[in-house]
Amino acid sequence: MCKGAILMHEKLRGLYVITDDRLTPPSTILQQVEAALRGGAKIVQLRDKRSSDAQIAETAVALDLLCQAHGALFVLNDKVDMAVDLRLSGLHIGKSDHDRVDEVRKKFDGCLGISCYGDLS
Repeated sequence: MCKGAILMHEKLRGLYVITDDRLTPPSTILQQVEAALRGGAKIVQLRDKRSSDAQIAETAVALDLLCQAHGALFVLNDKVDMAVDLRLSGLHIGKSDHDRVDEVRKKFDGCLGISCYGDLS
């Protein structure tokens, strides 16, 4: 669900990397994501359920800049207001937020991903 879908089409093709707060901790996440981008990743999703909002925001800004430098799309996981405040291009929301899609779309006008667990209806 991307506004400007034609422009986003090329960014949505290719390797999609999802970070993990244990495997890509704050101390090494930038280096690991940069290696993934050099290896061809086109989309990077920050998924961090343990860090503070301040730490996530700091990491999100750094990853967004890194992704832009490599022509990749950066996606923030489950932080609608933060994605809006930081003016990010991508946001992913979970299945529990399906009933809020219209509300989220009114706030966030970037590329919106939604967990579907194989159910595309």
